[in-house]
Amino acid sequence: MLVVKVYVNTSQIDELWIHNIGDSSHGRCKYRIEKPEGYEDYEIEHLRAIGYRGLLLKALEGLV
Repeated sequence: MLVVKVYVNTSQIDELWIHNIGDSSHGRCKYRIEKPEGYEDYEIEHLRAIGYRGLLLKALEGLV
């Protein structure tokens, strides 16, 4: 699980939890946003070799 903590100055204001829920086809993995609440149905397919930054960008796009 990728956990991202969001701060403004020294105060934590939120957390983003991105959970690996399994493999998809062609080396891609499936992820689901666990936190913040209300986004549990949003699933992401991501090529793990791209790295966490690409996964984080996809997750943030889903929160907008």
